[in-house]
This record gives sequence, structure tokens and C-alpha cells, in this order.
Amino acid sequence: MSIRHIFSALMLVLAGSSAVAAPITFSKSGLNGNFSNGYDFTLSSGQQYSGSLLTISRLEHDLNILSVGLSNGQVQYTFDSTSGFQSISSASSAVVIKGNSVLEWIETYELTPVFLTAGDWRLTISGVDDASNKFNGSYTVSLNDSGSAVPEPQSLALMLAAFGAMALVTRSKRRTSRRTTR
Repeated sequence: MSIRHIFSALMLVLAGSSAVAAPITFSKSGLNGNFSNGYDFTLSSGQQYSGSLLTISRLEHDLNILSVGLSNGQVQYTFDSTSGFQSISSASSAVVIKGNSVLEWIETYELTPVFLTAGDWRLTISGVDDASNKFNGSYTVSLNDSGSAVPEPQSLALMLAAFGAMALVTRSKRRTSRRTTR
């Protein structure tokens, strides 16, 4: 086996060995009037996170998200109209509820990437749902690791072992070539 083959195998191992955190997702349905909902979560390591918020309501302006906040007691990130937080897409779709076709309005908001340190965090979503149409709105918010893939300790150990094996193979080949040239 050539060094090129070993190096290629090592690159494949490294490419698949980085850990990416699973998305952090929270949902709420049955919204009515003014609301402010909080969710607690814990991060084991600091990462760059971006996010999205999907809302579903009966009519276009029935559900208005006023702000999304992330706080750990020391750092506060607020996404609201003053920070450029706005809907990036909206559309209506027909769904069947109890045999009746009903239109619903879907809006998507984007949360700009922020660095969240390891520890306890609180996500707060505030808004207003105009429930006068008897169709309470809902939302789902997801925070995603922005791809700052950091190898896990096991991956680093595997990488070091692979480099060690490559060094041994290279050394062995050099010794073999020296013996045959003498």
C-alpha cells in the first residue's frame, strides 16, 4: 500500500469524523393573544448557531412575532424589528381539518448567526396572535450549529494514530529501500 493510499484513507476518516450538534427545536401551538414563551436548554460546548422560526396562522397578519431572545444571564441576544429581524418568506397553503379545506399562512424568519457559549441558555419568543378567527397560531423555532465542525476527542486520537501509522509505514519503506540499495 502506497503513502498516497494511506493519506487518502486518512482524509476520508477526517472528513467524516467532525461532530455537528443536533438542532435545538421548540414548538408551541394554541397561541392566543399576547404571548411570551420561554425555553431552557444546555450546551456542552460553545458553537456558532443560526436559526429559523416558522409560524403558521389562519391569515397573513394573525400571528406576529415581536422578538426572539437568547440569554445565559451574562449575554443577551435579541432579534426584533430594530435588529433587522423580519420574515424572509411567506406563503399560504390549503390543509384539510375535519374534512374541510382551510387556508393557513406560513411565515419563515431567520435568526442571524451568534456564538453561544457552553452552559445554560434561555430562548424567549414574544408576539401577538389575533385569535378572533378561532384558529390559534403556532410556531417552531430551530437553532442549528452553523457548521463550525470541531473534531471530537476520539476523532483526534484516531487522527493521531493514523499519522503514527503513516510515519511507521514511511520509516519502514525507507529502511527497506536502504537495505536493497546497499
